[in-house]
Amino acid sequence: MAGLIRLVTGLAVMAAALGGLDSAWPTWMDDVSRGQLRPSDESAPVIAAREREHDVIAERTAARHKLVRRLAAGEITLFEAAARFGELNRTPADVPDRGWRMIEGNCDGEKLCRQVIIWAEANLRTEVSAERVEALCRSWQKALDGHIARNGRVVLPE
Repeated sequence: MAGLIRLVTGLAVMAAALGGLDSAWPTWMDDVSRGQLRPSDESAPVIAAREREHDVIAERTAARHKLVRRLAAGEITLFEAAARFGELNRTPADVPDRGWRMIEGNCDGEKLCRQVIIWAEANLRTEVSAERVEALCRSWQKALDGHIARNGRVVLPE
């Protein structure tokens, strides 16, 4: 008898679930078939925040790429590029980039210089020869090492 009661209860629960699904199904299927499945009102702010974060990352990446090109062209120094990377990492305040803090270095300035060198090495290979990239990175590393030897740490321009 207990088995029969469980079976009937299970069927009733399934019927209720299917009834609820049936009432939602037509609208949901229409949206899916048109490729217009919309987020619920509750998830919209989360999606908007992620879209904003994506936009910030894209803008930050483009700005870094421009800075690396200017650095390679000799228009700015490693330390000027690092200072600007620091600004990009901090802004906007609600979407900061914290990944650079994991880069090896004894101070923030050194970590930022290393971030610039890493970005340059990765991004310039599509624009100049590998030999040129290696030579540039060696020169920037030499400038960084000399700066640290003279100052004990990296001091970035304002």
